Amino acid sequence: MADKLFRSLIFKSSGADIRTAVFEDRDHIVVPVIALMEGVIHPVNADTPELVLASELEKTPDGWNGRPVVGDHPKGTGPDRISANSPTVLEKHSFGRIFNAKVEDKKLKVEAWLDVEKATKIGGDALSVLERAKNKEMIEVSVGVFVITEAANGVHNNKQYKAIWRSLVPDHLAMLPKGTVGACSNDMGCGTRTAQGKEPKQLEMWEQIKDLTTRSNATNQISDIDTRNLLDQILFANEPAFRGVEAVFNNTVVYGVMPEDSFILLQRGYSLGKDGKVTLKDDRKEVRPVTKYEALSEKLKEEPKMADEKNCELITKLIANSKVFNECDREYLKTLSEERLTEYEKSIQDLNVTNVTKPEPKALTEAEWLEQGPKEVVSIITDFRANAIKEKEEVIKALTASQSEFSLEALEEMEIEDLKKINKLLALAPSTLQSKGGDSGSYAGQGTPRKGGNDEIPGPPDLAKMLKAARGMN
Repeated sequence: MADKLFRSLIFKSSGADIRTAVFEDRDHIVVPVIALMEGVIHPVNADTPELVLASELEKTPDGWNGRPVVGDHPKGTGPDRISANSPTVLEKHSFGRIFNAKVEDKKLKVEAWLDVEKATKIGGDALSVLERAKNKEMIEVSVGVFVITEAANGVHNNKQYKAIWRSLVPDHLAMLPKGTVGACSNDMGCGTRTAQGKEPKQLEMWEQIKDLTTRSNATNQISDIDTRNLLDQILFANEPAFRGVEAVFNNTVVYGVMPEDSFILLQRGYSLGKDGKVTLKDDRKEVRPVTKYEALSEKLKEEPKMADEKNCELITKLIANSKVFNECDREYLKTLSEERLTEYEKSIQDLNVTNVTKPEPKALTEAEWLEQGPKEVVSIITDFRANAIKEKEEVIKALTASQSEFSLEALEEMEIEDLKKINKLLALAPSTLQSKGGDSGSYAGQGTPRKGGNDEIPGPPDLAKMLKAARGMN
């Protein structure tokens, strides 16, 4: 992937419609600024003019919020511009922030919140900017931004360009010293309106691009690149959720839209007049790519038959982890570049339609829980178990000495509550055999005469039956 280049360019801002506000318990002056707009510009650190597209500005307007405002572009030890987002630069040069960034009418509109206290402390250019803002003077504004430049020759609004900005990363806004000449005038739509000025004329789409008719080849035809750019601008202005032109034919164009969570390819007819005006037809319909198989020459047989390994990995991921593409789309996805596949992947992630199944957490065993659990809880459980074991041993020891109905093995298999009940029954049995008068056990004259003359002594009570009765069993 190409390296990101730092770009800075100059626009004009006015002090019109300024207001005051409080941020972080400090007074601020809020100045509206048009920081960037679609068109051909010539950055101060670029060799040739470059094209800024509204479709690129639309991607990350919120990325400007919170970026610092400085008095001039910060520089390193040499002539090269540097980022304003290091601790040293922020402390020495920053006296405000950018907020409320948005893109309207193909313009990046922001508010520069100027910190009165910090600007006064820094002094110099910062204090000069503050005074000019209070007096509603025009202020030259320059944006600092990292971009990837795509080499391309073309003309936009009668201005030639040699490159197109892609993948903008906002860095800072510079409000320049007095006397610096701006590269973009108010007549071109840069900056904000002055109190006495008027809104720049907004040209119709066909008026903005009709100059392309002056650029023709030997057969007096507009090039395929020009046609594609015209269609891209018209579709961007007329199609909600427009995602880009896929293919251009003589009288039709195929383009993508992405409403909600589904990507759709549409085909539409168009005509290009001699005056450079593009007219879209009302035959909009959904289409899908069709792969055509042809015989391979010997030379083609030696070439790779699949996309490179990274593209294949991206395609498989798109099909597996999204609701947008399925296996039927694999051949179409193979025709796309790595950049386009990466854009699709990011769009799907932003729409939160990935289909990733999280594995169910593994249940811990009792031993694992005791090993990993909180020490305080584990200590309580351990002490409780030790006391329970000790109590059961004492009850079994008492029962072993006072009865012979249950063996030691049988007692050890019983629950502690059952053991306590048996022990309680055995403890009650001797008291029922004592006399009511408190003597040593003489029951003479107190019993009921036996019938039948059976002189046998009754046997001992059935402990097993008594236990069943205590437990509510028949």
